[in-house]
Amino acid sequence: MASEGRLVFANSDAATRGLQELTGAVARIELRWGDSLLVDPLTPTLAMLAAPYHELRVDTAGHGIEETGYFTGLAELGPAGWKFRNAHWSVAGSPPLVP
Repeated sequence: MASEGRLVFANSDAATRGLQELTGAVARIELRWGDSLLVDPLTPTLAMLAAPYHELRVDTAGHGIEETGYFTGLAELGPAGWKFRNAHWSVAGSPPLVP
């Protein structure tokens, strides 16, 4: 999984560990997908997904952080069901200044 041009989780095990660590620091997460969800079937076992999202994270001290952005991912159907093979999200923000 990548975000903002950086690899955040190199594999499923890293993502699982990261989410476990997150549960100690975050009291609540609200994730809402936008209405324009796109699902493009590529093969019977692969699909590309894309959607805008809005997320609210509240830490254990009660401080909230809101993000709006866009998510894309490649999902694969395996024995345990659909899982993401690759995912990327980017947070909407002001464009950088050009010198």
